[in-house]
Amino acid sequence: CSAPTAGFTYSSSGLGLTCVDASSVTGTATYVWDFGDGSGTSTSQSPSYTYSVSGTYNVCLTLVDSCGTDSICQSIIVTDSSVGIVNALNEQVISVYPNPTREVIYFENTLNNQMLIYIYDAMGKLLQCLNLDENKKALNVENYSEGIYFYRVLEIDASNIFNGRFVVSK
Repeated sequence: CSAPTAGFTYSSSGLGLTCVDASSVTGTATYVWDFGDGSGTSTSQSPSYTYSVSGTYNVCLTLVDSCGTDSICQSIIVTDSSVGIVNALNEQVISVYPNPTREVIYFENTLNNQMLIYIYDAMGKLLQCLNLDENKKALNVENYSEGIYFYRVLEIDASNIFNGRFVVSK
């Protein structure tokens, strides 16, 4: 039995996003989508979603079939075309990679601002707080259980908050 391979393509228009499943599965599969804004999820195979504000979102698909589990995340930019001005948050500010990971995950800051990174488990329990005082920070996740983890990045001056998630796969 071959493990599934998660994959998707997408198109966006304004604040709307349409995701199209491009996964490889064996038999029936369960799809869990996280649209990266802290509230949007779906269990549809190829869902559509509308964001409330412009921004860069880490959209993740977790796929489960009778042969295993796989996840994939893509950074997606949506822009409210009715505003006429592109929000500064549309720029890629935080890069998180590799995602999924087994041993180490990196948080890379494209700005020069100091940031705090809060790591939460799937139940919302705070696990760790990291100070991102340089452009790149490595987080060792070897002792983390397999699963989905969430992060919240707060600029020290509290001007912006960025949310996302990463997957630990053993």
